[in-house]
Amino acid sequence: MADATLLAAQEAIRQGSKSFALASRLFDGPTRDRAWLLYAWCRHCDDVIDGQWLGEGAHDWGGTPAERLALLRRLTDRALAGEETGELLLAGIPLGVP
Repeated sequence: MADATLLAAQEAIRQGSKSFALASRLFDGPTRDRAWLLYAWCRHCDDVIDGQWLGEGAHDWGGTPAERLALLRRLTDRALAGEETGELLLAGIPLGVP
């Protein structure tokens, strides 16, 4: 799971922010990986609230922004507790915490 999560995080930063992807190359490997995981969580949360995918276009996440925020809070809490969330980009939250 960690490998798939890290690959998804790497892809999220590659597609979502060229500048963050480039800057992350300055870190040592473990720090870079944690930065990718943190970016992936931020990107996912931003996309869900804004109704986008990787910061672009429109994506139907369902519900109102307030409902989506409440869901993200619940899923983030579950991920931090080591529980399954069903969201690959949220699975990296505990992996990114030093």
